[in-house]
Amino acid sequence: MTWLESAKSVVASEYFDFVDGLSDDLQVGEIVVIYSWSNVEERNEINEVELYLPSYMAIGNDSGDDEFLIRRDGSLDVYQCDAGAFGSVEPEKIHSNFEIWIGEGCPIPDNIDTNAIPLQSSIWLIRAPENQLRGMFELRKILGQSWPASEMKSMIDSMPSKLVQDGHPFAVSRKLEGKADYLACIGYGDSAELVVPLTSKS
Repeated sequence: MTWLESAKSVVASEYFDFVDGLSDDLQVGEIVVIYSWSNVEERNEINEVELYLPSYMAIGNDSGDDEFLIRRDGSLDVYQCDAGAFGSVEPEKIHSNFEIWIGEGCPIPDNIDTNAIPLQSSIWLIRAPENQLRGMFELRKILGQSWPASEMKSMIDSMPSKLVQDGHPFAVSRKLEGKADYLACIGYGDSAELVVPLTSKS
């Protein structure tokens, strides 16, 4: 019996039916990624889930360090745990039904490993990128925006300037990991007077 065949026999059929229909990993919102069935084995091997959490199987991640898991007992409960802490802490239950969790857009608690960075708030430019306009093109790509060059120049000239009205600061902080120069340019907050630099929480 292969790893996938063995896993299929112990996980909830509702979960399997959903992911078996995915051609590739599924991104839900700005943060959550659900692994397709074809990628589940590789993801679990990389994180050594079977070694450290033999009763669980990783089913996705938060675009960062945390993995989402279900138990190998046919239940639909969804759990979350820092992959670096596998084996040292028990995964935290975040939802009692995988199907409903998916239908709700995969919400995750604000108090789990978000380092006090809110999941949703306006995104602001608080410092010009090192390469000025060239750097703005990179930020535009990272944030999935389509600002014209003239607007990006105006953003640099009038900081703090709002980049995204209803943005996802936590997701942005994940995307900018390892890119300290760009991370230092970004803040979040409901108004220009209340902007908090992302670097203050990372």
